[in-house]
Amino acid sequence: MFSSLSDGFDKIFAKLKGRGFITEADIKEVTREIRINLLEADVSLSVIKHITEKIKNSLAKKEIVKSLKASEVIMNSVHNELLSILQHENQKSDPADLARKKILLVGLQGAGKTSTAGKLALYLSNIKRKICMVSLDNRRPAAQKQLELLGARIKVETLPIIENQKPEEITRRAILYARDANIDTLILDTAGRSNLDQDLINELKHIQKIADAEEILLVVDSMLGQSAVRIAEEFQKHINITGIIFTKIDGDARGGAMLSMRFTTGVPIKFLSTGEKPEDFEAFHPDRVVSRILGMGDVETLVEKVKAASEEDLHSMQNKLQQGKFDMDDFLKQLKMLKKLGGFSSILGMLPGSFKQFTGILNNENTEGIDSKSLIKSSEAIILSMTKKERRNPRIIDASRKKRIANGSGSSVASVNKLLKQFTTMQNLAKQFSGSSMQDIMKKFKMPF
Repeated sequence: MFSSLSDGFDKIFAKLKGRGFITEADIKEVTREIRINLLEADVSLSVIKHITEKIKNSLAKKEIVKSLKASEVIMNSVHNELLSILQHENQKSDPADLARKKILLVGLQGAGKTSTAGKLALYLSNIKRKICMVSLDNRRPAAQKQLELLGARIKVETLPIIENQKPEEITRRAILYARDANIDTLILDTAGRSNLDQDLINELKHIQKIADAEEILLVVDSMLGQSAVRIAEEFQKHINITGIIFTKIDGDARGGAMLSMRFTTGVPIKFLSTGEKPEDFEAFHPDRVVSRILGMGDVETLVEKVKAASEEDLHSMQNKLQQGKFDMDDFLKQLKMLKKLGGFSSILGMLPGSFKQFTGILNNENTEGIDSKSLIKSSEAIILSMTKKERRNPRIIDASRKKRIANGSGSSVASVNKLLKQFTTMQNLAKQFSGSSMQDIMKKFKMPF
């Protein structure tokens, strides 16, 4: 989601590196380029004006002209202004803070409220609270059944379905059930519409009056861009939302809506939905997001994901790196770990620019498309079609072996060649890290482990 903003800032700061002194004219040019970058990322004009004016004033106070570290000062100024917009005094979104509360999820149709309800429930279940999800959507066909099936999948209780009940009646029943069943957290999934009409406004107001929910979280599709900002403004006007959840941030949204929405509504962004799986959900950390936007990576989130994926696989990979050994079996394990971590581009987006430049894997044609689920699945099939000897030593795979492997995996020789190139990239990376501990590797790239 942040690639457009990040790429633009990378180009801006790259021009500053290596310069001696920077003049007032340079500052003016940098400010202009920042304005263009924000505009291309779909940031609203009012926010762009606010950011650029703040940066100008900040740089003037720091007496940046004739400073040998001018590029660092400029980058720090941009960092501070972006952070000031994204952060909020009521930013808390940790499980303990949301426990023992009634949470109302609102939003337009198609924003992903039901799947978000499941993700939020799974997120909160990590602190061992008793959670119940409730579907108040009696309009969309099978909406209540969808939440029931999702609850069974993630092992979270859902309110039993009674046909033909109105949302207000379901809400009253849910409140009584939560009290009698000692439910800690009640998640109420409301119905959506194609637009925020008066009927939806009245329904949500009635539900909130009955539920008296402590949290009203707006679920917004990040792909809507500036339209999402207008939607948030309307909901805030009528419902008084307490937080925002962005969905589909793994798509090709340009990221500007996030800055615009925070600036316009004043409501804190609390969570991000980062993929399709129930576990693809994380708390919103303004400082981490700003670091990703400015190409400084988000190592903290990456570490959390890696630890959650598999401690055993992580330890095994560390040993392989230290010994300078890496074969196709290891590559297969890493492909499986990629699934758990959200894909290759998800990892790259969290790494500092210096690390990506060193490895040579950013925008590398050998890694193109590795995020595709079908591609990872086909890669697994190709590796499993190799003999043990071939997996241990891929160099012996000649033309005839490639043809056999392609036939056995239901793929093409071209696909086998591409996978072998990807493996070579990973193997070369392992060789470069040979004999280094993970701590040494992270220190080299200034990663805060």
